[in-house]
Amino acid sequence: MPFCGEMIENPFYTINRNTGKIRTSGAVLDRKSQNARSAQLMRTIIVSAIDRGTPPLRSSASARVYVNLLDLNDNDPAFLNLPFVAEVPEGLPVGSSVFRALRSDVNTELNNFKETFSRDWKADLASLSTDINLKLNEIAKDLKDTVNRVEEAEHRVADLEEWNAEARDVLSQTLDIQQKMQIKLTDLEARSRRNNIRLYGIPEEVGDDNIQEVVENFIKTELSLPDTELGIQRCHRALGPKPPPNANPRSVFLYFLEYRIKELVLRSAWKKREVYLKGRRVYFDQDYPAETQKKRKAYAPIRKLLKEKGLRFQTPPPAKLRVFFEDGPIVYNSATEAMEDLKKKGLTTANIREDTATSTSMEKLSKISWETAGAKPRRNRDDHQERARKRLQDFRRDTGETV
Repeated sequence: MPFCGEMIENPFYTINRNTGKIRTSGAVLDRKSQNARSAQLMRTIIVSAIDRGTPPLRSSASARVYVNLLDLNDNDPAFLNLPFVAEVPEGLPVGSSVFRALRSDVNTELNNFKETFSRDWKADLASLSTDINLKLNEIAKDLKDTVNRVEEAEHRVADLEEWNAEARDVLSQTLDIQQKMQIKLTDLEARSRRNNIRLYGIPEEVGDDNIQEVVENFIKTELSLPDTELGIQRCHRALGPKPPPNANPRSVFLYFLEYRIKELVLRSAWKKREVYLKGRRVYFDQDYPAETQKKRKAYAPIRKLLKEKGLRFQTPPPAKLRVFFEDGPIVYNSATEAMEDLKKKGLTTANIREDTATSTSMEKLSKISWETAGAKPRRNRDDHQERARKRLQDFRRDTGETV
C-alpha cells in the first residue's frame, strides 16, 4: 500500500520517506550533553505516516520512537600519580617486582558505578516498597479498629441519649409529684397550726421559770381579756440556741385549746395595733409553716413600696397579698406576680425573685437539651412520657390518683 513517512524536525536523525528506515544524520550524539533540548531529541523521535491510497484511509498517523543512547568508550585510560619513581637494589633476582603502575579508565568506572547504583537503587526501592506496604497494612488495620470503636461509641451514645430522655421525663414527673405533695404537706401542716399564735419581741429574760404564766397574764392585761379563759395548752420559745444580748429574741409559740379563743386574741391584738411588754413592742401573728413564711417574707419590699405610695393592702393567709387600688382590690398569689403587675402599672421598676427550690429545679430541667449525635432514631416524646408514667406507678402508693 503506498504511503509516505515523515519525521518531526530532529537534527540528529533522518527517515526514508518510502521505506521508513531511520538513520543518524551525522550530528554528534553525546550521551552526556548538558543541553536539555538536545538530550531529549537524541532519545525521542516522532514520525508520522500519510496514506496515499485512493481514497486515503486516514489523513495521517503519528508514533513516538524512543532511542536507548549507549555510552561510548570515548575517554582514554590515564596513569595515576605521575611521574613514577622507583628504587631497585643491586643483585635483585630476575622476575622480582620492583614497581606497580596505577591507571584509571573513566568509562569502565562510570559503567561500573552505573550498574552498581542501578542495582542498589532497585534493591532500595524494593525494600522501601515492602516497608510502605507493611505500614499501609498496619494503618488499614488501625483504621478498621478505630472505625469499630467509633461505631461502638456511637451505639453507646445513642443508648445514653435514650436513657437521658427517659430519665429526664421520669425526673420531671417526679418533681411534679413532689411539688404537689409539698403543697399538700404544707396545707396539712398549716391546718395543724391553726390553733397556734406566734409572738415576736418578748425579751429573752422574761419567763425563764414559767413563760406560759407570764404570757397568759400579759395577754389578759394588755388585751383587756381578764375574764377570758384562754386555755393555753403549750407555750415555749422557738427551738434553737439563745441569741446574744443585742440580737432579736426568739419568738414564742402559743397553742390554744379552742380556735375561737385564738382568733379572739389575734383580733384583740390587731385591733389595739401596738402592744408593749417592758417597754418593747410585741407582735402577734399566725403560726405559719416555714414554706408559707418564706412566701410571706418575699412580700416585704412590696409592702414597703405600697406604704410609700400610700396604698392600703392586706396579707390574707396563707401567703397572698390584697392591694386596694382606686379601681378596686386585686389579690396576688406570689410576690413575683405582684411585682410584675406593679411594674405594668408604673409604680416601680424593681425586680423580685422568689427563693423556690422546686421551681428552680423545674426551670433547670426544662433548659436541658440533648441532641442526638448518631443515626439511631430516638423514641417519640409521648412514648417516653408513657413509659415514665408506668415506672412511676410501680413505685407510687395507691392514692386514688393517676399520674
